[in-house]
Amino acid sequence: MSTNTEKSFIARISAGNAPAIFVDQHPIQFPKHSDHILTTAHAYSEIAESMVPYDGGNDDAQGIVAYFRCYGDYYNIQIRSAQHFGYFISKGRDGLLGAYFPAGGDTTSYNLVDSSGRYVTLDQFTGNRADIRLKARNDAFIKRKLRTDPNIYLYGDAPGESVTFTLDILERNVDYPTSTQPYS
Repeated sequence: MSTNTEKSFIARISAGNAPAIFVDQHPIQFPKHSDHILTTAHAYSEIAESMVPYDGGNDDAQGIVAYFRCYGDYYNIQIRSAQHFGYFISKGRDGLLGAYFPAGGDTTSYNLVDSSGRYVTLDQFTGNRADIRLKARNDAFIKRKLRTDPNIYLYGDAPGESVTFTLDILERNVDYPTSTQPYS
């Protein structure tokens, strides 16, 4: 049995073959109050008539790097990339995931769930890439919903489609990071 530190890690997050980013990194303009909301680098293609991944051509398109701090069988997810550095990926009052200040017991915690429906931790990841679903602890699975006008994916606990997140693990067995320098 590993310790919580041995099950903690840093990873880059993506979903649907596109990096996870925040609304303020997306090329579509949104109201300022929604800049902290989690989305992915997808855009609507008139040719494909669907949402497709895009390459923003800058560092923003690399996606969110986060610290997954283990507590038994669940994780808190702290942002370690430049945009919203030090905040936590948590649910807002509207149920959408976004970057929020730490809020103690009100910070959303997540179980990582594999394709067989089992809760997993870093111990069960055999390589440096893991495909998982996120389940808010004692709550629902995180789902993806297409918001229209403008077209953008939003993630939260509202009705939507099932989504698999890909974690590209950059560091394993990470104690709480104290660096003030964001990952790039």
